[in-house]
Amino acid sequence: MPAKKKVVVKPSAKTKTPVKKPAPVAKAKKPAAVKRVSAPKAKAPVKTPTPIQKAYEPDSTIVSISPEQRSSLISEQAYLLAEKDGFSKQADYYWHAAEIMLQAEKRI
Repeated sequence: MPAKKKVVVKPSAKTKTPVKKPAPVAKAKKPAAVKRVSAPKAKAPVKTPTPIQKAYEPDSTIVSISPEQRSSLISEQAYLLAEKDGFSKQADYYWHAAEIMLQAEKRI
């Protein structure tokens, strides 16, 4: 048997297979300009004064007393505080504590 020849078929110049072009890629659109709307401003919370702040606020209900009466009230209150504490601290400590207490009670 004679050897078979391989037949290679070459495409002719007239019959080209069309090459598909890739589909055009859509460009990403830029987002539209966003209008910024400011949020409604919250009202600042009303601060209530602490008891210590209240003690130092001027009040029209405080009766004006003379310096001698003021000193007498403070010294009496300071003595009572010191007696209750057993006189363990300096006199200035009790004097200052008595002043604060009387101001908080609005007696001076």
